[in-house]
Amino acid sequence: MCARRFTDFQDCPSFREGTGNTGRVEAASAQSSDIQVPWTGYSMTQTDTSLVWGVKRAPLIALVGLSKSGKSSFLGTLYLRLKREPLGDKQFAGSLTLRGWASITEKMYWKEELKPGFPPRTSGEAREPGFLHLTVAGETHLEDILLADVPGEWFAQLLENIHAEAAAPARWIIMNADAVLFFIDTDALSIFQTAYGTERNTKLLLDRIASLRPDLPIVTVRAKHDKTSADTQQSLDLIQIHIEKRFGQTQAYETVAASVESAVEDDTAPQPGQGVMEALTAALHLVNVLQRSTPSITRTQNSQALASLQEVSK
Repeated sequence: MCARRFTDFQDCPSFREGTGNTGRVEAASAQSSDIQVPWTGYSMTQTDTSLVWGVKRAPLIALVGLSKSGKSSFLGTLYLRLKREPLGDKQFAGSLTLRGWASITEKMYWKEELKPGFPPRTSGEAREPGFLHLTVAGETHLEDILLADVPGEWFAQLLENIHAEAAAPARWIIMNADAVLFFIDTDALSIFQTAYGTERNTKLLLDRIASLRPDLPIVTVRAKHDKTSADTQQSLDLIQIHIEKRFGQTQAYETVAASVESAVEDDTAPQPGQGVMEALTAALHLVNVLQRSTPSITRTQNSQALASLQEVSK
């Protein structure tokens, strides 16, 4: 199968026939009603990413934050909304990881008497990052996007020892991401018992990231904004100041996942899905701006990135 995912590789814009008509005859004989594809549909591993990066460097957007800060709920809400509305000026046009998206959003649907809830958080037991894939359609072409679904425990390793072997996967994500959605747990900041530790660890994680890559493009995501209280604004402001001190001016979005309460009719309540599409659109905009001002990544650099990820995941 063509790496651009054309069933008949002769339809691929990059296809060039050899001398004679042997290529076309062989292609016709290879067609089958039972199409085999070289991916599972679940979250991609480092090997699977070559299906996307082997053709062109698709932007890698990393979700970074402390454990339980709302990253998985953000992804689930993003997918549910993508199926119904545009991402900026682009439309959802498919995915190589539909099963991966389905596993995240499964608990967010109504099922007979069972009310929807939040998706299970990403386990820190996996030894390699999971990549979720999206294809979006612009006016004239398709674009691929990879989102790194990384467990918060991996970033906890950065807090403990930035140079530890256990922190290698998190370091790889930071060094290779084209942009980061940095998650702040508004709920934890609103609870007296957890507010101080959450603010301290969030700032420390930002310091660790800045020491690895101070030029990293960051969009701030204030997750679980429906759980905010009057006491959290000062902490949010202090964290935002810390982010801008380390990384420069950034955009901040207050997000609310599609939760159990999403069916409640209350004009004063935060709307489910608030800020999710806007945050990802802002991250992609940052990537596009930077790509116009920097040289394009080469196929060799792509291969080196994949090789380093494979080494990290051993």
